[in-house]
Amino acid sequence: IADTARKLVEMNGYSDTIEVIQAYIEEVDIPTRKIDIIISEWMGYFLFYEDLLPAVLTFRDRYLSPNGVIFPSRARLWSGLYSDTQWEESRIGYWKDVYGFDYSPIVPKLKKEQFSAPERQHLKPDGIISKHMLLADLNLYKTTHNDIEEIASTLSFTFLNNATIHGIAFWFDVDFEGPEVSVRLDTSPSSGYTSFEQIIWYLSTPFHAHTGDTVKGGFSIRRGSTCKLLIKNS
Repeated sequence: IADTARKLVEMNGYSDTIEVIQAYIEEVDIPTRKIDIIISEWMGYFLFYEDLLPAVLTFRDRYLSPNGVIFPSRARLWSGLYSDTQWEESRIGYWKDVYGFDYSPIVPKLKKEQFSAPERQHLKPDGIISKHMLLADLNLYKTTHNDIEEIASTLSFTFLNNATIHGIAFWFDVDFEGPEVSVRLDTSPSSGYTSFEQIIWYLSTPFHAHTGDTVKGGFSIRRGSTCKLLIKNS
């Protein structure tokens, strides 16, 4: 893509004003030392999955001028309770009759392995059965490396109606805040298709709750290490 960008710059007569540098951001050395704008698509699944934000923060601290702009300028991680009416059939029921054979003894091992970590999916908007909860809110002008070493939050969800909870859904949005116009990239289930999709952490044992009931727990994601989820039905 860098070679193509250079050709575009040259063909449109901007070779004397635009320089295309092909390198890892950690390796870039800018002689002028200060720049006016940083644009980076560092977001991954679960917002932090690809672990590109630390490099952007280092680059920001080294080069962004006092009045410079960084895009996106804000990032938020959200979560909500999720109900999947096809969960039982697609995840468990299938093994009860596999081409006429009963594979149900495999289910306990399947639950232990499959539901111990989150997975990426396109989730249905009507599957969200609780109010959204904000887990992290980052100001990219001020966020430090320590701020993202571990993202941890208590969880407290209130059911919007009678439903069975099958898992916890996660998504993010980022803001591009300009002086006159701001744009938001939303990856929630209600936003339609995006390449980021959403994250669902299925529970090994779904449970039913009523309108107004509260589900509490804890969530943490540590850089380069683990992601933990604890849910308690109260």
